[in-house]
Amino acid sequence: MQPSAVKPSLEITPSNGVEKDEPQTIPRPEMVELIDDEGYTTNSKEYKIQSTDSGYNMYKNNSLIGTLKKSASGCYLTATTEFIGIGYKKENTIIIEYDKNGIQFLVFQKK
Repeated sequence: MQPSAVKPSLEITPSNGVEKDEPQTIPRPEMVELIDDEGYTTNSKEYKIQSTDSGYNMYKNNSLIGTLKKSASGCYLTATTEFIGIGYKKENTIIIEYDKNGIQFLVFQKK
């Protein structure tokens, strides 16, 4: 067997330097911006909706069940796990009309 003609050209030397961990910077309270999101709830507090970029998210007992998407005409197409309906704003309320065993209304008051 012939000896290898390849000469190692990479020399590895151990580092004696110790890396110091940089402290993580946590934002100070004045740097944290609280965004006031527009929210509505029903009188029973069972349902609530919170504003999003394209409309609202709907929650039932704090679990997301659907969305309200704003249409070009200004009403909201409402699609949830329980019903599909149309919503509209009237003063400080959002009213959702849907058909579940007949016409029903779900009224949300501004928080």
